[in-house]
Amino acid sequence: MPTAPEIGGVDQSYDMVAANAVDLVVSPLNSHELGVPTSPRMLLFSGRWVDPVGGAPLD
Repeated sequence: MPTAPEIGGVDQSYDMVAANAVDLVVSPLNSHELGVPTSPRMLLFSGRWVDPVGGAPLD
């Protein structure tokens, strides 16, 4: 959710990114994996457009 709802923009879903980042760190630790992985895992999240709420129209 945007911190300033009167300004539209892209919601990058930081809460979802943070939760998955924790999973990426904890999973190898729970599996007793050490060192740099041979094939790193990467996550890609698409943002979503949020329209301004009660803000001035853009010119």
